[in-house]
Amino acid sequence: LALADRGDAAVLPKLLQAARSGSTSMRVAAAGLLDRFGDVSAVPVLLTAAADADANLSQAAKATLTRMEGKPVDAALLKRLPDASGKTRQVIIELAALRRIEAAVPAIVPSAEDSDAGVLRAALSTLSVLGSEQQAGDMVRLLSKTQSADDREAIEKALAAICGRAGTRCLPHVRPLAQNSDSELRKIALRSLATIGGADA
Repeated sequence: LALADRGDAAVLPKLLQAARSGSTSMRVAAAGLLDRFGDVSAVPVLLTAAADADANLSQAAKATLTRMEGKPVDAALLKRLPDASGKTRQVIIELAALRRIEAAVPAIVPSAEDSDAGVLRAALSTLSVLGSEQQAGDMVRLLSKTQSADDREAIEKALAAICGRAGTRCLPHVRPLAQNSDSELRKIALRSLATIGGADA
């Protein structure tokens, strides 16, 4: 803590080492301080820590990644998203919402169909924050494909958030759902239309 307070760049390699391979308490402390240096080289180390099974370490690293400023950090996260999987992919998707990285949306959309439940839920949650009317169309497509009641509920929540934000621009995407042969999907469409509002809805 004292070394980090000094803000000396020479300290960074030691803190990275502590965040990577120290004791758990040492890793938590180091992960919570790395944003003070504003160095993008901390991103891979923090991502590894954020995907760790230890909740305290994961939360500390994720909070630091959220606080870190600058487009280079966003770019570093975006670069790793296509090849990431499992918990690491989930964390990057969650960070996209927390950091408002709208450029990540196209890469996140396919994860809304991921076989990993954590990744899928993270994708839907992030799309509900960042998605536009185009993603409303993606949500309608997913609703038509899935038979799982739980998945439909999660997708509907994302669709409702997008419709509430984008309004009548979502109407062309939602209208076909109201004519679906599946009565449950028609109910979702009616609720979405109510969220969109307006005379056409």
